[in-house]
Amino acid sequence: MQACRRKGHAFGARLWAVKCDQRNEDLNCLNECHDGAYEKTLTDFFKVTYGDGSRLSNHSWGSLAKTKEKIEYDAGAATVDTWAYDNDNDPANGVQQKYVWFFGAGNEGPGAGTVRQPAVAKNDVTVAAVYNGLNGECWSDERRSDIPPCDETKIVVYSSRGPTLDGRHGPDAAGASQWIWSLEDGTCYTLFNGTSAGTPNLTAMGALIRDWLIRRYGMTDPNGPLVKALLLNSGDYILSPTENLPGTAQGWGRPNLMNLCDDWSNPNCRSRRSKWYEGQFTATGQSVTLKVPVNSSMQDLRCMLVWMDPPNLAGGGALVNDLNLKLTAPDGTTCYLGNNFSGAWSVSGCAGPADNKNVDEGIRVQTPAVGTWTLQVTAANIGQGPQPFAVVCSGDIGNIGQVAETSRISSYP
Repeated sequence: MQACRRKGHAFGARLWAVKCDQRNEDLNCLNECHDGAYEKTLTDFFKVTYGDGSRLSNHSWGSLAKTKEKIEYDAGAATVDTWAYDNDNDPANGVQQKYVWFFGAGNEGPGAGTVRQPAVAKNDVTVAAVYNGLNGECWSDERRSDIPPCDETKIVVYSSRGPTLDGRHGPDAAGASQWIWSLEDGTCYTLFNGTSAGTPNLTAMGALIRDWLIRRYGMTDPNGPLVKALLLNSGDYILSPTENLPGTAQGWGRPNLMNLCDDWSNPNCRSRRSKWYEGQFTATGQSVTLKVPVNSSMQDLRCMLVWMDPPNLAGGGALVNDLNLKLTAPDGTTCYLGNNFSGAWSVSGCAGPADNKNVDEGIRVQTPAVGTWTLQVTAANIGQGPQPFAVVCSGDIGNIGQVAETSRISSYP
């Protein structure tokens, strides 16, 4: 059958397929398990796949246990954060952060606070649903419906929304989710909807980013925070619903890998390129200052800071370690703080409070001034160290250079 010869986004990737259930109608070992059994299932899954070389995992499932009318950060979310923060939990070799979890946000939207467990984890990529831009047919059921246009500029009405109970934005990015061809037992392919369809789209993009880093930049085993930072930094702003980035419906938007580099056949990319820095903090107050040369204003300038935070079940998912991002223009006075947006673009001004809830902080400047910009990453609080991080900038830029640090910062990895 011709349909069986279709290829997915990352068709060259080696895949693990995990069967969790003896029944076809539900994933009872996950959706219906909580606390200890739930934690053990996730741990067993992670250890086996990670030990065999897996570095990305797709999870198109979730639970809806609630407290205070929102989805609580539970044992499963804490388990995801535990194994994302340190993949082998072995202090002898430092903190290992090679693995990225991807979870569907859920299909309980459009109400606020409806992201499922364990997608409410801090360190995963939580995936919202956006129309794929091809079919144009709007979603409608007995409870909710969309009105045209229903294309890649709109989050699907059923897509679960943030914020999380501890105040994080919720979804991290949006994947194409309507009328997606997907595998089906016995019949080859079927059309599929929901955040369960969008999640493998973004997992495959994560695989392409890892492949790019390995092949173009010679990395043996790229770090998870770098892969996630590149993915989020590539997001196209989604117009509907209208919201400020990072949005509670779209997160950082719909990833578009061409925003990282417009000529992937050339590792030196002609007019748009991405550069990054990886490091780690060990104490509150440490910082690193980087110079980012901007060659032209024809491309927007965007920077993204990502770290994998230690789990915090007792604190309901609140940050253990808080890092902050600041970007200053060549004039030395125009300044931007991470996650201070109006719509798709950052608002200038650094007098306001910095974000102290999210493990991703971004800045986007639509028409950046030509010259050398100053990027600063600061450890506002380190409750448990060390804390690795990755910061990525994309645009018509040159190499990022480190110029100052307040104290010795360990390299990472």
